[in-house]
Amino acid sequence: MMIRNFTSQELRLAILTNQLAITLQPKVCLKTFQVIGYEALLRWNHPRYGLIPANQWIRIAEERKLINHLTSWLISQIATFLSQSDSPLPIAINISPASMTIPYVNQIIAILRYHKVPSHLITLELTESLKVENYNIIAGSINMLRREGIRISLDDFGTGYNSLKTLVELEVDEIKIDKSLIQSDHPNSTLILATLANLAKEINIDIVCEGIENNTHLNRAIKINAQVGQGYLFGKPEPINHPLPASAAAKQFA
Repeated sequence: MMIRNFTSQELRLAILTNQLAITLQPKVCLKTFQVIGYEALLRWNHPRYGLIPANQWIRIAEERKLINHLTSWLISQIATFLSQSDSPLPIAINISPASMTIPYVNQIIAILRYHKVPSHLITLELTESLKVENYNIIAGSINMLRREGIRISLDDFGTGYNSLKTLVELEVDEIKIDKSLIQSDHPNSTLILATLANLAKEINIDIVCEGIENNTHLNRAIKINAQVGQGYLFGKPEPINHPLPASAAAKQFA
């Protein structure tokens, strides 16, 4: 994976000239195999390098203090989409720890209220692309969001800088197990998955398993009693303006 040295001007221009594309990947209930929501995923349709996934440039947005501007744009786009949907399903949006300040959380709440989007339709997935250093500030921000009805998820759980400490310090609604654990055949991965499942049950939070691409991955997720699954087995990301009913892949399990 090549992370190119994009400039701040390029990133700003990407937002202003609609170079950023939003796709939605289905999230499936692992008991009913019905699509119960989506995750919003960003792609940059760069005029020179083509379609670039967010993991190749999001760190640059964080380092150059553009992440709040980018996140606000994404939340506004998602809120507009939800407000125009006849039967909207919840959508998860990634958010950087760097954005979890009280002033910025107030902006998020204001955007959703402006678009009259029910807060329960939004899940914020707290990424670990940056090391969490000030838990007190983030904890206060999370409490505000949860009081508003917005769900909080810990993304890529089990592989980040400080997953267990983050879980101890912050009140969240779910953990999202990283795909490397679901896809690994190593015996230690099975043990870690079981341990995480028991922990989640004890503290009463949900488990989402990402990276489910075949029946073996699916069975691992079901074995640990994960509530929700996500991955190519159920459906690939589709453009946000594409009709997004229950995916055909998910229907085959129902």
